[in-house]
Amino acid sequence: MKNLKCPKCGSKETRKYLYGFPQRDYDSSNYILGGDILFESNPVYHCLNCEGDFGIMAGDVAGTNIPSNHNLSGLLFDLDKSEEIQIHIEIKEYKDQIRYKSIRYNPINKSKEEKSKKIEKSDWEIIRNRLVNEIFILDWPQRNDDRLIDTNWILDIFFSNGVEIKYSGYNDEFPYYDEFIDFIDEIGR
Repeated sequence: MKNLKCPKCGSKETRKYLYGFPQRDYDSSNYILGGDILFESNPVYHCLNCEGDFGIMAGDVAGTNIPSNHNLSGLLFDLDKSEEIQIHIEIKEYKDQIRYKSIRYNPINKSKEEKSKKIEKSDWEIIRNRLVNEIFILDWPQRNDDRLIDTNWILDIFFSNGVEIKYSGYNDEFPYYDEFIDFIDEIGR
């Protein structure tokens, strides 16, 4: 098993939790015991460096106790590198449709590129799963709005029950930022 990067500190000293009673010896270089009772809100991974847990099985997203990827209904991402590029991306559920919209503006040559497309429901499930279980966006440290002065990107995550989680940062401050940017670009193609 490949050790994943911790979304909080970036360390690859991570282990996957094993729950229940292992029937045989387990590989402690890949796994850590998580207890004998499995709850929906148990974490999937543990970081040995920062002692943080990540990878949400089903519930307790930011204390909301909602299923982590099934109720994710959209995201809004704004990147402003004012001298290079400005990007605005929305992915949202509208009734029975999922829409992708992006606007990219280059302030140097003042060019603007807009894209809009429909995302199939089966693709939306894959996108949500990858965002939650591979890029771990729900495990990124949340920021309060007073820090927006020191940021060049903002990410809002929306859930079908009305809960909204806000993130902000500067460049590749979070360990999975580059993977997130690459994936968002891939969705738009």
